[in-house]
Amino acid sequence: MTKVSWRHKGKQLLAKWLIKIGKLRYVDYEKSQLQNKILAHLPYTLPIRVPLGKGNLTIETLSLTFNPLQNHIHAQLFTDFTITSVSATLYRAHVSIATTLSIAFKSELHAVVIDQIDINEIRLIKDEYALVNQSREALATLVPHHLQNLVLGTVKSALGFLTAGVSDASLDYVSLFTNGSKQNILDYHHTQLEEKLRHFTCTPSCQYILDGNDWEEALFIKYGSHITIESDVIRFHFA
Repeated sequence: MTKVSWRHKGKQLLAKWLIKIGKLRYVDYEKSQLQNKILAHLPYTLPIRVPLGKGNLTIETLSLTFNPLQNHIHAQLFTDFTITSVSATLYRAHVSIATTLSIAFKSELHAVVIDQIDINEIRLIKDEYALVNQSREALATLVPHHLQNLVLGTVKSALGFLTAGVSDASLDYVSLFTNGSKQNILDYHHTQLEEKLRHFTCTPSCQYILDGNDWEEALFIKYGSHITIESDVIRFHFA
């Protein structure tokens, strides 16, 4: 879409007339345009609260599939989930997240928003990138400084003595890393990842604000009714 010029202003006046007489009922926005617009903002990192250390979920790329029968968009996210403590990487994994989205036009906001998101699957990708750091030095960064010597001495025998300075929840969290299961760590954070994605889709970052200076978008701001998902296009319907 292009900025207003005299030529485009003439097109806009013609389009308004066609809308009023019912000859122009909708315009289409191609799936490739939407996907390219999203990809331009990736990678995008979301902070994940973890009991100890620092967590990040980075959306690296995605693919879109349109489902016109259900009026949904299926978005397959390829992400990087990491947990670090101080300078040590404790956990990293590529994670595939399958979602189903419904979108809507909010006339009061002049915006296209994600109306609903369903998280269908959060799946660990078993590749060479996946890592659980079980080194004593790395795990020692998770506990209070005065207990680090215990952990550095022997992780498993030290865990029994940590309750004096670490909560049960934190102790259980450290145990996840000593067990070394990449899947168990991902399962532990499953709910947090879901909640973070749900919250993220409600933020302005996931809204597309129509541009009143763009003649085509300004047309939809004034005469737009609703949007639907068709085969490989988002259809903007005029009232």
